[in-house]
Amino acid sequence: MSEYDYVGTDSKGFPFNKKYPPDVTPYWNPYHGYRNENREVLFYDFAVQGYDVMFVYAGKTYHLLYDSDGASLCDERYTKEYIRFKSPVDLIENLEIEGRKLIDIVDDIEEIDAM
Repeated sequence: MSEYDYVGTDSKGFPFNKKYPPDVTPYWNPYHGYRNENREVLFYDFAVQGYDVMFVYAGKTYHLLYDSDGASLCDERYTKEYIRFKSPVDLIENLEIEGRKLIDIVDDIEEIDAM
């Protein structure tokens, strides 16, 4: 479980992303309150649950590594870091891909998977 300050606990004891919270409507949502799988994987699986992530944008594959000291863009084996950030949310907000920040292209990701 994450120890970052943006991770909160809901009334049932489940962790959630306080900075980018899910929509808590009373109706079932296939993406746990996020409008698409891209947002669910980045804002919840990566930023809260600590899963590593692989995604495809503009035909190119990217790999995100989560660890106890931060998050990074890395190689496909998750062994070599290219750029490091203080937290997964910091990475989401500041990582630039093809001149655009990841936070701005979340909905344009072609494929995404939490590892």
